[in-house]
Amino acid sequence: MVAVMDPALHQYPKNLTSETVVVLPNAVDLDSIRVEGTWRNFNISWDPVKNINYGTVFYEVKFADYINTNSNPEITIETTMPYNNSDQILPYSVLEVTVKAFTYWETAHHSRKILRSPQSEPTQPTSPRAFVEFYKKALNKDVDIFVIFRWDQPQFTNGIIQGYTVQCWYIENRREITICDDFGIPATVLEFTVHNLRPNTTYFFKVRAHTKIGAGLYTDPISISTAFENPVPELLVATADAVRISDLDKEINYTLTRHIATEVNYLTTENKIYWISEMRELVTSGMNGADATKILALNNTAHSLCIDWVARNLYWVEHEYSKDEPWKISSSYIMRLDLTLWYAGTVKYDNILRRGGRILILDMLPSLGSLYWIEMNEGGTIMQSDLEGKNVQYFFRNNGSTCTCPQRPPLISTLTIDKTNIEEPMMYWISSDGYLNVADIYGCSCNVILKTSFKAATLTFLTVDKINVYWSNETKDQIYFVKKEHFLGVDKKNSSKLEVKSFYLPYVRRIRALGKSLQPYPTAKCLIPRQMSYSVKRVSETANSIVVSLPEPNLERGCQKYSLPTTLYTIHVSHCSKNDLGECEETKVQTYEKRYEIQDLKPYTEYKLKLALSNFYADASFMRLEFGTDVVLKTSAGKPSMPQNVTVQALTPTIAAVYWKPPKTLNSAVVHYEVHWRSILLQNGVRQKGEQLIKEPERTVDGRFFTTLQPLLPGQDYLVYVRVYPANFNDFYNESLSQLIRMYSEPNNLTMAGVSVNSMIITWIPSVNLTVSYVLEYKDVAMDEWQIARHVEVNKDRVMYRIENLEPRTLYKFRLRLKYPIYKKDFIWPSDGRFTFQTLGDVPSAPGVPTATRFRNSVYQLNWEPAQAHGSQITLYRLEGLVIDDTHKQDDESSKNEKWNLYYNGTDSYWIIPGDMDKKYQFRVQAKNAYGFGAWSKSSAIVDLTDSAGGILPTQQHLPLMLGVIAVVIFTMTACFCYFFYLYRQRKEDKKTVLPPIVSDVELATLREIPRGNFVQSNALYASTLQNDPDDSALPKIRQEQITLAKFLGSGAFGKVFQGNAKDLEGSGITPVAIKMLRKDASAQEKTEFLQEARLMSHFRHKHVLRLLGVCLDTDPPLLVLELMEAGDLLSYLRESRSLQPADPHALRLQDLLAMCEDVARGCRYLEELHFVHRDLACRNCLVSARDRENRVVKIGDFGLARDIYKNDYYRKEGEGLLPVRWMAPESLVDGVFTSQSDVWAFGVLMWEITSLGQQPYPARNNLEVLHYVRAGGRLPKPLNCPPTLHQLMLRCWSPADARPSFKICLESIVVLRGHIEDAVLSPVHAGHYLARRGKLILNLYLRALSLCMERGISANPWNVN
Repeated sequence: MVAVMDPALHQYPKNLTSETVVVLPNAVDLDSIRVEGTWRNFNISWDPVKNINYGTVFYEVKFADYINTNSNPEITIETTMPYNNSDQILPYSVLEVTVKAFTYWETAHHSRKILRSPQSEPTQPTSPRAFVEFYKKALNKDVDIFVIFRWDQPQFTNGIIQGYTVQCWYIENRREITICDDFGIPATVLEFTVHNLRPNTTYFFKVRAHTKIGAGLYTDPISISTAFENPVPELLVATADAVRISDLDKEINYTLTRHIATEVNYLTTENKIYWISEMRELVTSGMNGADATKILALNNTAHSLCIDWVARNLYWVEHEYSKDEPWKISSSYIMRLDLTLWYAGTVKYDNILRRGGRILILDMLPSLGSLYWIEMNEGGTIMQSDLEGKNVQYFFRNNGSTCTCPQRPPLISTLTIDKTNIEEPMMYWISSDGYLNVADIYGCSCNVILKTSFKAATLTFLTVDKINVYWSNETKDQIYFVKKEHFLGVDKKNSSKLEVKSFYLPYVRRIRALGKSLQPYPTAKCLIPRQMSYSVKRVSETANSIVVSLPEPNLERGCQKYSLPTTLYTIHVSHCSKNDLGECEETKVQTYEKRYEIQDLKPYTEYKLKLALSNFYADASFMRLEFGTDVVLKTSAGKPSMPQNVTVQALTPTIAAVYWKPPKTLNSAVVHYEVHWRSILLQNGVRQKGEQLIKEPERTVDGRFFTTLQPLLPGQDYLVYVRVYPANFNDFYNESLSQLIRMYSEPNNLTMAGVSVNSMIITWIPSVNLTVSYVLEYKDVAMDEWQIARHVEVNKDRVMYRIENLEPRTLYKFRLRLKYPIYKKDFIWPSDGRFTFQTLGDVPSAPGVPTATRFRNSVYQLNWEPAQAHGSQITLYRLEGLVIDDTHKQDDESSKNEKWNLYYNGTDSYWIIPGDMDKKYQFRVQAKNAYGFGAWSKSSAIVDLTDSAGGILPTQQHLPLMLGVIAVVIFTMTACFCYFFYLYRQRKEDKKTVLPPIVSDVELATLREIPRGNFVQSNALYASTLQNDPDDSALPKIRQEQITLAKFLGSGAFGKVFQGNAKDLEGSGITPVAIKMLRKDASAQEKTEFLQEARLMSHFRHKHVLRLLGVCLDTDPPLLVLELMEAGDLLSYLRESRSLQPADPHALRLQDLLAMCEDVARGCRYLEELHFVHRDLACRNCLVSARDRENRVVKIGDFGLARDIYKNDYYRKEGEGLLPVRWMAPESLVDGVFTSQSDVWAFGVLMWEITSLGQQPYPARNNLEVLHYVRAGGRLPKPLNCPPTLHQLMLRCWSPADARPSFKICLESIVVLRGHIEDAVLSPVHAGHYLARRGKLILNLYLRALSLCMERGISANPWNVN
C-alpha cells in the first residue's frame, strides 16, 4: 500500500494548528480507578482523560483475578465498565485492573491498580471458648469471679472486620437474664472479660463479627460454669534473648523486654515483673516490660528468684565459689530484699541463711511462712526453714505410720510449690528416675503423677497453676503440661495414661505460671498490724533530738504464720508552749526503722509522742491510723542563745566589771556563765588571757547579771565576752560579741622623800579626776597589822605623809587604800611589797635595870633585860659598879659624879658576882652595836655583899619566901605529871582491846554524838576557824508566828523533825523548810548543845552544805529552821532507785552517780578549807534536793535522825558514844583521832555507797569483824557500776593517813573523770542480793548471841521467838 503524504490533504480543525492540536491523552489517574457496586454486581470506574482538544478518547480495560485469569481486554469510550463474572467473585477478593487511554493518533501509558471486590457480611467467628478464674484482691472480702470469653477470626471475613459484638446471659427460673447485650469489642481483641459473676452458675456466650457492610451471624452459644476454675494457661518465660509471656491457649508469645534474664518472677497486685540479668543485676519493670529499673548489683551468680507477695519480699540464691577450686561451689546463700523499703528509697537486703554446697532450686510459701530448697550436698534432698532462715529441717520427715512419703527419696532435680490453694498447698518434684511426684506440704502423703519419657536431668524447671503442671525440657525446646486432677489419688500404674500436651518454645531458662489468682491473699485482718495502743520507748536524747525504739506489730489471732510487710511507724510529735497553752506545734514523722531519731527539736523541751502502726496494705486501703497513748519525753539541755547587752566597765586599774542580761532562750533548767578575756598586746611575749566560771551570778538593781574580773593589767586593752552553757554540758555553749575595755592606768609610785631613825616622809602624786579618796597604810614587815598615816600635807598635786615613831633600821611596807568612783570596795595598791622602805639604824637602847639573885650562900647572879638592837646586832654589854658607903644618897643625880668601875665586858645579859666582892654596890649596864654605845641603864638597887647570909637589901628581903613558893609549885607539877602519865599508860593498854564483842542495845544519841570526850584527842583543826561563839546575836532569828508545821518527817533521841513553811524568811513569800525541834523534856545541857549546833551551822555558806535558815528562840525548847531537801537522805534515794526501769526518767545513770560524788566532794572541800572535821561522812548524812537530775543537788548535812533510822550502821563502845565503824579510818578506830584525813577515808566509803546504789559497806561482816578486817588492811571491792578510775581514787582514800589525797585533789579527779567518761545505763543491783547479805549478817549475830547466852546460862530465846 502506498500512501501519499500531502499536507494539503490533511486539514487541521478550524482554529487549530500543528502547534496547538493535542491528540496524545494522559494516563488514567491511578487513584481514580475504583470499585462501585455490591459484591455480586459491581463495576470498575475511573475519571475521564480531558487533556486532548481534537478527536475521541478510547479506554482499553483488562481484568485479572482468581476467575478471570486470561480474559481479553475490552474497549470503551465510557468511564465505567461492569466487572467480568462479578457474580462469581467472592467478597473482598483481590482484583487487578488495567486501564489504558488512546486516540486514533496516540496511546497513553496504562494504569494498573490492585483492588478488592466489595465487602460483605463476615461469617461466624471460629473456636469460641471460655475460661473461668477466681481472684480475690488483697483487703477485699469478695472474690471476683470472672470469665474470659475467647474466639478466633471468621473463616471468611468478607472484608475488613470492624469489630465484634458479644452477647452473654444466664438462665434463672427459666428466664434468660442478659448481662451483656451486643457489647462491642475492637477488631484486634479476640476476647471479652466479664467480672463479678455469680458462683455455681452456668453462663452462655456467643459472638459475631461485622464489617462496614454489616454484621455476620452469631456463633452457636457456648456454656461455662463458675463452679470451678479454669484459667487461661499463661507462662512468664525467660529465654536466652528476651522475657516473654507465652499464651498456651492462643499459642502466641508476647515479648515484654529484650533484656536477657536468667530468672524471672512477678507481683500481680502491682503489675510488676522482676528478673536477674546476665550482668548479675536485680531488675524490675512493669508487666508490659516498660520502665525497666535496676534494683541492685549482686555479688555472685544468682538464681531461683522467689517472691513473698504477702510480706513483699524477694528471695534468691547466690553461690560462692571455692578459692582453691574456682569451678566448685563452696557455699550457697539465701538472700532477701525488702520491696517495701526499696520503693521507699532504701535498698535493704540480707543474707538470711548460709548452706555448704549447692542449692539447686528455691521456692517459698507465704501461707505457712516457709522456704523450700534442694541441696546437692544432701544428695538432692529437699530442706525447709522459716522465712528468717531459721529452724532448718528435712522436708520429708515420715514420722507417722500413715505417711506414704519415703524418708530419703531418690535424687531430686527440681521442685515447685502449688500455692493456689491456701488451705491445701502441695509440692511437686521430679526425681532422678524421671517420675513427676506430688506431696502434701507436710511431706507425709506422696504419689507419682507421671513417668516421663526423658531423663530427669533434662527437665529443668517446674511450675503450676490451678489446672496444669508445666515443665520445660532443655533438649527438646518444648514446654510440657498436664492437667492436675486429684493427683494424690492417681494410681502409679495409670500415671502414664495422662495426656501430656506440649508447646514449642526454644532456649527456655525459666518458666513461671502466670495468673492473677495464683498469688492468693489471706483475710484482710492478717495483712495489717493489729489495731491496738502502741507506744514509743525512750532510748536517749540530745539537745535537738530524741531517739526512740519502736515496737514490733502484733498479729491478729490465726495470722501468726504470715509475715507482714515492713511496718510503717507514724509518730505524732506535739509541743505546747508553757506560756500559751493554745500555741502548739505539731508534726508527723514516718519511718520503717525500729529505732528512730526524731530530729529538729527544741532543746530542753517536753514533747508528746503518739505512735500508730501501718503498712503497705493499711495505706492502700486508706485505713484510719489508731494512735496510742501519749508518751512525754524531754530533750536534753541545749545551746542557749547568746547573752544579751554585754557591757564592760573598768572599776580599778586591775578590776573590771562585766554586765549582761541572760539569753532570750536558756534551753536548760540552769545555765552557767563563763567570762573570758584576753589582752590585745603581748606582755613578755605572752598574751594575757583568762576565764571565770560563774554558776550563781549576782544581779544589779536593774536585773542585769554582773561579775568582776581580776587581776588585769593596768593600762591594757582587753577583749571580753560572756559564754553561757547549760549546767553539766560544757560543749553546748554560746558566746556574746566581744567588748573592748581599757583599764585605768596604774597609780603613780610612792616615793620616800626623807628618812631618819624613827621617821619617814612618803610622797605620792594622785591621778587627776580618777580616785575619790585615798589613804596611805604602812606596817612593819614582820607584823600583820596595818596602820594609817595620819600626818598628811597636800601641796598642789603632791601629797606628803610624815610617819613617825618608827623603829630604827626596820623595813616598813607601804600601800594605798584607794576609793574609785564606781567600785564600792577599797582598792589596795599595790598587792605586792614593791614599796618597802627602811629606817636608819642607831645605837642600842638602854638595857633593863640590873637585879641580883642569890642562888646559894655567897653566890649571886646579876641579870638585866637585853637592850633593843636598833638595826644592828648587840656586840657588847659593859657593866659598871659603884661602891656604896653609908653616906651615899640613892639618886641618879648624885651617882653621875661618882666613880664607876668596869666589872664586865661581854655578850651575855647576866653576870655572876665573884665571891671576893664584899661591899655594898650599885650597878649599871650599857650596850654597844655597830653604831656605838647606847645609853646607860638606870642604876640597880643596892646589892649588899657584906654578909654571906644576907642578900639583896630591903628591896630583896622576900627572896627566900619566893623560892619556897617556887619549890612547892614545882613539886605539885611533878606529882600531876606522874599522875597523868599513869593515866596515859593505863589508857594505852586499854586501847589494845579496841572494842568489846557485845553490842549494847541502848538509846541512840543526838546529833554529832560521835564522842569528843575521852575517846577523841583534842583537834586543833576543828576549832581554829569555827569558834562556838556564845553570843547568839550573830544567829539568824525567826519569830514563832512565821513558822507553820505541815508534815511530820521523823524523830530521834534529840526530838522531832517536821516539814513546814516559813513566812517572809528571805523576802516576801512562803518558803518550804525543815524544822528541827528538841523534845520537851530536854535538859539544859542538851539545849546548850542544840544552840551550839546552830552557831556552828550559821557559819556555813555553800551550795553543797545544808544551810541553817534561822533559829526560833521564842519557844522552849528552841527550833532550828533548815533547808528542806525534798528527796530525803541520799542512802534512801539510792536504794529506791534500784527498782526503776532504765526508761524511767528518774532512773539513775553513770553520770548521775559521778555528779553525786562531785557534789559531796565540793562540800567536803569547803569544810576542809574551813579546817572543819565532819567525823560522820556517809550517805545517810547527805540530803538530796530533788529527784529530777536537772534540779538535784546533794548536800552534806545531818538532821540528827541518821543514828535512829540507820541504827545498824553504828556501834556503841562501852563508856563511849556511837561509832560509825564501817566508815571510820584505822587511826580513828584505834586512837580516836579525827582529822580531815579521816574524813577523806569516810568519803571513799561514801563513794563506794553511791556506786553500789546504797549497799552497806562490808555487807558480809558484823561490826567487830569490820574492825579487825580494816586494821588488817582489808578494803572494799569495786562495785558493779563503778568505773575503775573511780575505784582507784577510793583506794587512795583508804591509804595510810599521810598518803591520802586532800578533798581538793579528790574533787579535781572526779571532775576530770566526769569529763572523759561516757554516760551509760547502770547494771541492775537487785535488792534481793542486799537483803540476803543483811540476812546472813543477822543470822551470824543471832548465832553469836545464842552461843554467848548458853555460855552464861541465859535463856536461849532472847527475842521470845516461838
